[in-house]
Amino acid sequence: MYTRKEERKKIHRDTIENQEIVKELVRIIVQYYKTERNVSFYAEKLHLSPQHLSTTVKKVTGKTLTDILSSFIIRDAQAKLRSTDMTVQEIAYSLNFSDISFFGKYFKRYTGMSPKQYRNM
Repeated sequence: MYTRKEERKKIHRDTIENQEIVKELVRIIVQYYKTERNVSFYAEKLHLSPQHLSTTVKKVTGKTLTDILSSFIIRDAQAKLRSTDMTVQEIAYSLNFSDISFFGKYFKRYTGMSPKQYRNM
C-alpha cells in the first residue's frame, strides 16, 4: 500500500514516462508515416504492446494513434496541394496510397472537401 505522497510520486513518474513514450512515438511517426499506418508497427518500434501504446497515446493526447497518423498524412497532403504543382495522383502515390480514389475519400473524410477543392480554395 502506498502513502499519499508515494502515490503522487508514482503518478508523476508514470505521467513523465507516458509523455516520453509519446515524444518518441512522434519522432518515429515523422520518419515512417508515409509508409507505415499500422499501430502494431509503431508498438514494435517502441517495444510495447499495441494495446499499451494505444492506451498511453489516448491518455496523454486525448487522441487515438490513428488520428495522429492521419493528421500527419493530411497535413503533408495539404502542404503539397498548396505549394507544389504535383498532381493529386502524384501526391496520393507520394503518401503511399495505391488508389487515388481511396486517397480522395480519405482526404475528404478528414477535411470535408476533395483534394481538388482544397487546392482551388
